[in-house]
Amino acid sequence: MDDVNSRSQGFRNQFQFVNTNGKYQVKGLDILIQKRSRAVRSRLGYSVSENTITFEELNNG
Repeated sequence: MDDVNSRSQGFRNQFQFVNTNGKYQVKGLDILIQKRSRAVRSRLGYSVSENTITFEELNNG
């Protein structure tokens, strides 16, 4: 996603009042296993993700 604004990211450091745009990238995997028997239904889920936010104007990118 392009044009993510730094003000919307909730920084609590020296960048909290800086207004700049950057990029947001998410890579991930979701797994869902569902099992059903006569009396019981069960589900097992697992998620893993890597979130990267890049602001070129902050801290040398």
